[in-house]
Amino acid sequence: MKPAEILARLEEGTPLRLGELARAAGFSREHVRKLADAGVVRADRADRPRAQRRVSVAEAERFLRAERLLA
Repeated sequence: MKPAEILARLEEGTPLRLGELARAAGFSREHVRKLADAGVVRADRADRPRAQRRVSVAEAERFLRAERLLA
């Protein structure tokens, strides 16, 4: 994801999947999954089995700012 795409997605208010957050941060999806498992990134999962985890806009912004990837 390019910085403009990240900002547009955050402005829309649409939660990001872990893979989208990983691309935005320049990390692998597996690394972001491990961060979510460790509680570093708060991600919500739908009540369905095998549902993809989503990261809220506020959490994505917090994480990207903490990693100094977002001003």
